[in-house]
Amino acid sequence: MTGKRSSRVGDLHELLTAFDVEPAGTGRFVAKNLDGRGRDVVDGSQILAQSIVAAVKSQPEKQAKCAHMVFARAASVRSDLVLDVDTVHAGRSFGSVTVSASQGDRLCARGIVLLDRDTPDLVRHGAAMPDVAGPRPGMSPPEDAS
Repeated sequence: MTGKRSSRVGDLHELLTAFDVEPAGTGRFVAKNLDGRGRDVVDGSQILAQSIVAAVKSQPEKQAKCAHMVFARAASVRSDLVLDVDTVHAGRSFGSVTVSASQGDRLCARGIVLLDRDTPDLVRHGAAMPDVAGPRPGMSPPEDAS
């Protein structure tokens, strides 16, 4: 293949700026779009990343653990996205939100983000493995029985 392949994403500053959604009221954020590089379609991974950022900004003491999104229709790069965050649960350890991405009156995507706070692991526990001596000198492993 000859020629230089160009990325649809600009520089790192452009990427970070697009992902850092701006608050626009309680539970609402505005997201700028990356340049579509000739296509008038917002990449789904951009909307998912912006939804994760909006979710974490809505519950800043937690971090995102899992996110799922359904892309109902294409979003245009010519118009900002509005992300509406609806809190399903905001507990001490776990939280979950739904995020709806729209342009005007058009719902483009909806997802759910599960969040949690780092806490000590109280479920997995067990006795520590004891220190034992190695094999006796001169002992060889059992021979293969096959």
